[in-house]
Amino acid sequence: MISCCLTYTIDFRKIKEFEDYCRKWFEIIEKYGGLNNGVFLPSEGACDIALWIFTFPSFAAYERYRVAIETDPEVHEAWKWAEGIGSWSRFDRTFFRPMEPIATMPPTRECLPDYKQ
Repeated sequence: MISCCLTYTIDFRKIKEFEDYCRKWFEIIEKYGGLNNGVFLPSEGACDIALWIFTFPSFAAYERYRVAIETDPEVHEAWKWAEGIGSWSRFDRTFFRPMEPIATMPPTRECLPDYKQ
């Protein structure tokens, strides 16, 4: 399994437009065998960075996706639309592989000292 993390520099005044752009890609990624793990938008702190993580079964599957999208009309439409709205100015692509967790139990609220209900 390989996960791709896209780090976007976004225009914080156009977050809604960036969300619309991402929604266009959700179906495209899944159409070619990928799994969307989530888009993470700014909440507090720096307000011009967004992360998007999606996963493919292997790096070879990701490479097949990259080749396939070159001729996909939906992709060309999404790129053209994105260029017109200017909701992001750049992105970086980083790949990750999963590591077995040390513990399998998820953290609870008791484990989070600053958690406020």
